[in-house]
Amino acid sequence: MGCRCKKSACLKKYCECFEAGVMCGDKCKCLDCLNFIGSQALIDRRRKIKDHRGAELAMRSADEAWKRGWGRKESSVTPRAVRRRDNVKLRSQQSENNKVMPVFGNRVPMQSKSVALNVFSFLSNDDLYNTSLVSKMWTGLSLDEQLWQF
Repeated sequence: MGCRCKKSACLKKYCECFEAGVMCGDKCKCLDCLNFIGSQALIDRRRKIKDHRGAELAMRSADEAWKRGWGRKESSVTPRAVRRRDNVKLRSQQSENNKVMPVFGNRVPMQSKSVALNVFSFLSNDDLYNTSLVSKMWTGLSLDEQLWQF
């Protein structure tokens, strides 16, 4: 049948899959699911509720999946809801980065957000602070998470 969890991340006992001791799969319609092979949150939750057998099973399945090379085929391991959520985030980031805007004034051709962030990445922290004082657009760019991931 599959679970339909919305807020529990499939880590509570009222989740059908968690209670049965199985990982969420393609039949599940859960949101923000953490009940998949390799999930550290799943292992921690099983330990917290003193389900040592379940925690051991989750650790063993994560270890076996790692040995099989699940990092290359992540879509076969993670539930559909997690893959769908990640794809939506990726698509929204790509469309947001490709949107052109007059970042450096009206006389200069419009640039995409990714180009502006690339330019800002060469600035020091003091210079980034000063750029954040220039305008609202530059404040948003200088505080963007993609710029600070390095």
